[in-house]
Amino acid sequence: SNNFPTMNPNTKAFARQQLQIESSNGSSNIGDLINKESLQSKINSWKFPYHFIDFETCQVALPFHKNQKPFTMLATQFSCHSLNEDGTIDHFEWIARQDNHDPSFECIEELYKVLGNDQGSIFMYSNYENYVLKSVKSRMEEFDKVHYSECLLFLDSITFSPNENKPERALIDLKDIVLKHYYHPSMKGSNSLKAVLPAIMQSSPFLKEKYSQPLTFGENLSGQIFFKEENGMVLDPYKLLPKIKSDVASSNAYFGELLADGAAAMKAFQLIQFSDIISSKEKDNLIDALKNYCELDTLAMLMLFEHLKYLLNKS
Repeated sequence: SNNFPTMNPNTKAFARQQLQIESSNGSSNIGDLINKESLQSKINSWKFPYHFIDFETCQVALPFHKNQKPFTMLATQFSCHSLNEDGTIDHFEWIARQDNHDPSFECIEELYKVLGNDQGSIFMYSNYENYVLKSVKSRMEEFDKVHYSECLLFLDSITFSPNENKPERALIDLKDIVLKHYYHPSMKGSNSLKAVLPAIMQSSPFLKEKYSQPLTFGENLSGQIFFKEENGMVLDPYKLLPKIKSDVASSNAYFGELLADGAAAMKAFQLIQFSDIISSKEKDNLIDALKNYCELDTLAMLMLFEHLKYLLNKS
């Protein structure tokens, strides 16, 4: 990999735009660019096990549950891949079933069971998970501060607000890590995880070797292959998710054969919770699709870390 250009905070955005221009017009032979010393320093501060988390959420104008305000942020699902120091990988998940209660509190309680037993670093992609946790935390405090005291202490230890000192175990934003330490022209100017993932898959011998084999871990995706090429191009892993099992044609009307983005996930949750136009079997199929999608989100974060670590170690 080439050396990442030295940037100060005021010129960082401009420098990335300049890299994008140079790579798109062919004036520079740019492959993976990495800010090695700074990235290594960051990684040195992280603690095992590394927990990569992702939420699915739902907000609606007309509340689903009693005493709820419009557009309340519901935490409906999480996935967590945990990378242990010995290289083994665990996966944990939780998803709301059809219920008359706000699922957010149970979601946080289940997350606490996964993350509350160690001091491992916790990673998100963008600030979204921090925002969701803070939103649920404020409702927990209003509802029953005593009952949820352990969860609230846990949330205090990992969440933060702008312009305040972060707690020692504050959530780490992998998107911010990418912005400050990594660039590849195949990202085409986007830093979203769904743009970064195909780019790193295209350029990484490590990911090619590992993920062209059936996955050996995970709750739902074990046995799946996520590195496939067609006409010399690596296929988007999200296009390789298992197709939705369809007993009733209605699921295809909403999603086609795949559930592969956040908007579709939100629509699927609404159907599972409150629709009477699809069967219970069809709802089970949508739950399976949601589990697959959310699990790939955190697998993608793990893949990103693995690629960055590969770049650091190869020279």
